[in-house]
Amino acid sequence: SALKVGDAVIFSTSGNNVIAKLLAGTEAMTMPGGMHALGKSGTVTAVGTASVTIKTATATTVYTVTADSDIDKNGESKLSALKVGDAVRFTTTGTNVIDKLHAGTESLNMPGGGRGGPGGRHGDGHGGRGWYGNAAQNSGTITAFGASSITIKTSTATTVYTVNANSDMDLATGEGTLAKLKVGDSVLFTVTGTNVIDHLRVK
Repeated sequence: SALKVGDAVIFSTSGNNVIAKLLAGTEAMTMPGGMHALGKSGTVTAVGTASVTIKTATATTVYTVTADSDIDKNGESKLSALKVGDAVRFTTTGTNVIDKLHAGTESLNMPGGGRGGPGGRHGDGHGGRGWYGNAAQNSGTITAFGASSITIKTSTATTVYTVNANSDMDLATGEGTLAKLKVGDSVLFTVTGTNVIDHLRVK
């Protein structure tokens, strides 16, 4: 009876659409120990190439998504996976810039909770999506960074790659962002378009 129309909720089901667990309200109060608490919640009303519009209880706001924004939807994800109507939990940094955003089943968004995708690695304690199972995989070593770029030396060349809001980066220990990578890291990666990072994983 405490639930209200418009509440953003996190839930899991068992059997034929039977609620097994449902969380609503401030995530810090409902998650065990307040871990991974994301202080804001709302519903996605629009998704742009580098932004997401979210309606909360008080306002509808356009938030910027950068290469350092960490987006999880049933595990590691990216901006383009978000859909209008998705219930989300998020934090911001600076002026309306997404820091972390979770959608989908929250247990899959925790470190080690994601689903290994087709052809991917399972049981690596990571929660990655197994992206390189059917992808043209490259490998190399990071040699430099820019504000929205990364330079990688492969066996054939040293190339500057663009990192944008849809680039998905994973550390060996879990989810990652451009700011968490280091010069000297050995990486596996795929690209899309003209030298734009699609997926990158630290070995």
